[in-house]
Amino acid sequence: MAWVRAPVAALSLLTIAPVPLLRAEASDLRRAALFFPLVGAALGALLGACAPLLSPLPSEMLTGIALVALLALLTGGLHLDGLADSFDALGGARGQPERARQILADPRIGSVGAAALCLLLLAKCQLFGLAATRLSLGCWLLVTLVPRYGTLLCLCLMPPARSQGLAAAVVPGRRGLTLTLGSLYTAAICLACAGAPSRALWLMLAPVAAALPLWLWAQLRLGGHSGDIHGAAIELGELAVVATALFVT
Repeated sequence: MAWVRAPVAALSLLTIAPVPLLRAEASDLRRAALFFPLVGAALGALLGACAPLLSPLPSEMLTGIALVALLALLTGGLHLDGLADSFDALGGARGQPERARQILADPRIGSVGAAALCLLLLAKCQLFGLAATRLSLGCWLLVTLVPRYGTLLCLCLMPPARSQGLAAAVVPGRRGLTLTLGSLYTAAICLACAGAPSRALWLMLAPVAAALPLWLWAQLRLGGHSGDIHGAAIELGELAVVATALFVT
């Protein structure tokens, strides 16, 4: 039953799906990270299924807005909030780690975070609108799957910024095994969906490259990862994957 509760915990953590998390134990949360990319695949499948239905809208931008809104609804806007908080900390910490932690803990959104959020949403709406008629269902799976593999990667390779909190609670208990299994099935799905090994490699590297500066900053200034950092990395990763799928490969 433990390995049944773990994917349910992953689904509950990353989406608004009405699945119970009340009985989840600490071990379930530590196993949940292995299933984060699969939750991403489910989100991508929904986007890919809805894209043809929304493409008849009067403009690509409107289609993109509808797809981005759908993804934000399915995730409860969790990652968008993390992006705004992370960029507020980046812009307002002034090199002071404690100030960065205070900004991340503040529920309000500042000017830097608001600007970053607006720019990201504009870019995502434009690119998702272009992708609606140009990407296959398999590529849509990767748009949301691979960034959540990046979260798994970060959880396995970086320490949490705080010893308590949700980010620390989902750190895998067996990092090496979790990273190996997650990498193997993510690579297999990418190879199956991308159409060519070189394209799969580009699509796997894109979100990691997009999130790497943020991860390095978090390690240097915060001492590790946090929930907001993961949210920001996922948002940047989705943008990077859809741009790569459209223009690079």
